[in-house]
Amino acid sequence: MLHSHSLSSSLLGRPAPRSSSSSSHVAASMGGRGRGGWSGSNDNGLILGPNGGGMGRSGGPQGPPGRLIIPGGPGQSFGGQGGPGRGGPGPGGRSNLEIDDSVPSSGPGQLPQPNKYRPPPGFMNEAAQDPAFAQQDPQDMLGRLRARAGPWHSLAKLLPVLYAKGFDTSTVAELTGVNPVDQNLWVVAGTVYDSIVSTGKVAPQVLSFFDFNGEELLYHFRFLPAERRAAAAQYIATNTLDAPACEALARAMKEWERRPGERTGFSDSPGDCLAFKYLRDAVECRFAEEAAQKLATAFQAADTEGAAARLSEWRENELAAAEAATTSFASKAVLQVLRLQQDELGFRPLPQVSHLPQLSVEELQGAPTTSQEGAFGTFNMPATSRDQKWVALPQWKALSLARHPVAIPLINCAAEPSVLAASRAKTEEEKKRLTGAGLLVVDTIVPGPLDPNAFYLVKQHNEQRLALAEGAKLAGEGGAAAVAPLAAVLFLCRPPNRESTITSSELLQL
Repeated sequence: MLHSHSLSSSLLGRPAPRSSSSSSHVAASMGGRGRGGWSGSNDNGLILGPNGGGMGRSGGPQGPPGRLIIPGGPGQSFGGQGGPGRGGPGPGGRSNLEIDDSVPSSGPGQLPQPNKYRPPPGFMNEAAQDPAFAQQDPQDMLGRLRARAGPWHSLAKLLPVLYAKGFDTSTVAELTGVNPVDQNLWVVAGTVYDSIVSTGKVAPQVLSFFDFNGEELLYHFRFLPAERRAAAAQYIATNTLDAPACEALARAMKEWERRPGERTGFSDSPGDCLAFKYLRDAVECRFAEEAAQKLATAFQAADTEGAAARLSEWRENELAAAEAATTSFASKAVLQVLRLQQDELGFRPLPQVSHLPQLSVEELQGAPTTSQEGAFGTFNMPATSRDQKWVALPQWKALSLARHPVAIPLINCAAEPSVLAASRAKTEEEKKRLTGAGLLVVDTIVPGPLDPNAFYLVKQHNEQRLALAEGAKLAGEGGAAAVAPLAAVLFLCRPPNRESTITSSELLQL
């Protein structure tokens, strides 16, 4: 370890003589004083001091730096012409402060060297290495891979060993010609092959089927357990499946596992799994010809009677449905189907009584009522009210909460003094807007204490006529009514206006 004191003493030596090298020019340009310049380098470069700063302040002309020169690097030494001291060169003419240049590099014509500073692939998975190849020379293993000396599943066992020794996929590909994609294919398919062999349920004659290009067949079964892989290998060798067919088989076997509720009748054999897959494909087909082809393929792949029976059942159901559809569409007539909206269905029938000037108390209190039921709000008229007039209004919130609503028609709203006063119309324009027919909707069952902000229907003194009255004028002490109201006014309903922009959905919020 260099101390600052000793480093300063070694740098404060006699001035360095000028030389033709760029390094000498840079050393001599340090304020016009030599500080024990750097020796052993004729490169045209930028020199950094021990603390990372530039060491040239002034001096003669310099060329552009060719490379970065680090003190203590290869070919550099401290105090080349300085006096002896702790800052001088160490044993062998090299400084104690230097950079490790032992990292191997591959120059032109040299073989790529593994990077000793990067963990090799698979260094944590020692179980993936075959002990039989762990002690072999890497060059021998690379030679076997380069010459393809053996079936692919035997050569695949060499790759994890090479990875553990520091050779990555790119290095192995450059040395052997086996690209990284094929390396991954060999390693993954090799584990599938070894798991099939370990089950002991597959004959050697069947295993020999996978010696040539078997990695492309077994790679797709990496997600299945070993027992299922063995059954799939037997089925592949028996039916001589290619790579696309093996991929379809692997997907079919995985889909069979994921759908326990739909695979009734289909066993776990590879053939039944394929039949189950083709049946699902037939169900999803849009055209009958495609569905028939998928169903025929499913019959060919089925292994058990249960799968064949399930396929036959589905075919009979489809034929029956197709025949019914053909019969129903034989007619040229078109049936229009309309879906009702919520505001279109929501209505409530109300009994309509006489006009407000002629309405009597007995008629108001004797108005019938009805109830609704069903999805379409079906209602029945009371038997005693056959001559009763009814009106249907949207099921507004105020109307839906009423217990016994009654509709009172008004010939001209502006001609009724009580309505005109209750509407608080003052100008002629406001009174003009009230001109026309209307329906005064009231509830004959008055709930609880009177609302001072609401209107009520009461009988005038010594008269049979009914009139509107404010709740604040009717309420006595404690909210009790001094005059018993006959009905509570819910709202005044007017016919639609051509210039109105209010929609039915907004009226439902009233």
